[in-house]
Amino acid sequence: MKMGRFVVDGHIHGSTLYRSVTKIKEGESEFKPIFSEIEPYDNSEIILYDMDVYGIDMGILKPSFAGTTNEMQAQIVDKYPTKSRAMCSDQTLRLKCARGEAKWSIDLALEEIENALTSGWGKGRFVGIGEFAPGGMGVVRKNPTYDQRLDEFRQIAKLASKYDVTIDFHEYHETEWGGPYAGLGILRTISKEFLVLAIVVMHG
Repeated sequence: MKMGRFVVDGHIHGSTLYRSVTKIKEGESEFKPIFSEIEPYDNSEIILYDMDVYGIDMGILKPSFAGTTNEMQAQIVDKYPTKSRAMCSDQTLRLKCARGEAKWSIDLALEEIENALTSGWGKGRFVGIGEFAPGGMGVVRKNPTYDQRLDEFRQIAKLASKYDVTIDFHEYHETEWGGPYAGLGILRTISKEFLVLAIVVMHG
């Protein structure tokens, strides 16, 4: 008998094919679809095929950019409860912000996430907060200051600690703080202040 192993793919996007809701105009960046509203789509059958081919036992679903929802992530987990778990984020708020229907705030973001972690449709399906921590890349607002973003991360870390879930760190975009890696100072600080909290570094 061979020694057993359980392989988990920690970064899967199962609720979109990254098609933009609005058409890309000539001369616009090919990356525009992922930085605007994208079309939600359940591509879990494709993912299950790939998982089977490569011997992956379970996948962690990431909601990612505006357009995908926590509810859809939970529905995919319900379809494949032995094959998937999901991350949650402030997806509905983010979508409203992208459409100009709401103004983003950390309080509203955390309220949405806590609802996903505790509601009947979400409880037990979500194992973390991410891919983008609330207020990160993709939110329609001006760049926050370093101290403001650090304070937001503290609040996110407190919520994650309360429900014993992980948080994703994906702060590599350009900011007013400096270069694309200036956000790593936040990672160092949060790691020191929340010693038990598991932080998953995206694309690390």
